[in-house]
Amino acid sequence: MCTDFTGLNKACPKDFYPLPSLGRLVDGSAGNEVFDFMDASRGYHQIRMLPENEEKPHSSLNMVIGRNMEIYVDDMLVKSKTKADHLKNLRETFNRLRESQLKVNPEKCSFRVISGKFLEYMITERGIEPNPDKIQALLMMEPPKSYKELCLAISDVAVSSVLVREVEGTQRLIYYVSHVFREAEERYLVIDKASFAVVVSARKLKAYFE
Repeated sequence: MCTDFTGLNKACPKDFYPLPSLGRLVDGSAGNEVFDFMDASRGYHQIRMLPENEEKPHSSLNMVIGRNMEIYVDDMLVKSKTKADHLKNLRETFNRLRESQLKVNPEKCSFRVISGKFLEYMITERGIEPNPDKIQALLMMEPPKSYKELCLAISDVAVSSVLVREVEGTQRLIYYVSHVFREAEERYLVIDKASFAVVVSARKLKAYFE
């Protein structure tokens, strides 16, 4: 027996503590010199609290989030602009973890590295780079043989856009946005697909426009 919980989900109380934007976390992490990747042991199950307080966890880790640390559920990243700041940032993070009585899984931790995967993105000192695991299909795909073939291939599959910044007459790429069409979206008219590309870009790049 299968059950559709769509209606039930709409009726459930909304989350007043939404998860942070993945784009903001990744953007705020890239470009640092040293990284430490950590994974919380057993996620939030190690946090003991009263039932009436389960919706609003809070710890001293909030004091470093966004400054030299980013957290998404149980994934933690300590970022350091320079190697000189690395030990100081790591020490502060461990002190906060100790105060909050949180443990990490050593098998899923990497310390003092210059790049690594965070939320399925490759984070490096240079910025955000392609995740090899995510582009295998693209690498194996036969390249288009003409400009027309390229346009036709893209228009029926997905929409994409780039956010650029002009510096001294040269355009610098800042962010890429793409969306693979669902079944109904594939039947949109060409003009509707173009409009949909604007909508997708505006939604995903909202933080840059505010």
